[in-house]
Amino acid sequence: TGGRVADVIQTDQVFVLTSVPEKHVRHLKPGIPAVITCDAYPDAQFDGAIHLVFPRGDAKSHAFPIKIIVPNVDDKLKAGMFARVNLEVDQGDRLTLVPKDAVVNIAGEKYVYTLADSLVHRVKVQVGRSEGDYVVVDGDLPLGATVVVTGNETLRPNAKVTVVRKY
Repeated sequence: TGGRVADVIQTDQVFVLTSVPEKHVRHLKPGIPAVITCDAYPDAQFDGAIHLVFPRGDAKSHAFPIKIIVPNVDDKLKAGMFARVNLEVDQGDRLTLVPKDAVVNIAGEKYVYTLADSLVHRVKVQVGRSEGDYVVVDGDLPLGATVVVTGNETLRPNAKVTVVRKY
């Protein structure tokens, strides 16, 4: 009485549940493509797309669950299979690169000094991956801003400076 009698499984499409680290969740939204592979078919790839990014992450791991829909046209994918997911997390985003020397650390926070009308302005940034002598930053850095790369460790906001050399 009251027990489960059967499971009804839809096979024309499957859901893949996985989690992504907190630092990538801002890049994810429904519709972003996903490529799925599984051990049962090592030479096959299955194309899907993000269906849902859960609004609440795990408090301990800081990972956010996502649900991906994968069309199952050949009926190869079965409920309970182990899947690997490949996502393009930066898809469509423009990256801001600044010279590594432009980033200064002040009390554990990262900043870049910009120059406008001979005055410097401190802009808080988050630092991402490196690209050669440059680093990806995220923050309110204006597009095309002139950044200070030498002597920036001793600068203060709104300090007046003279440009000695422009790269």
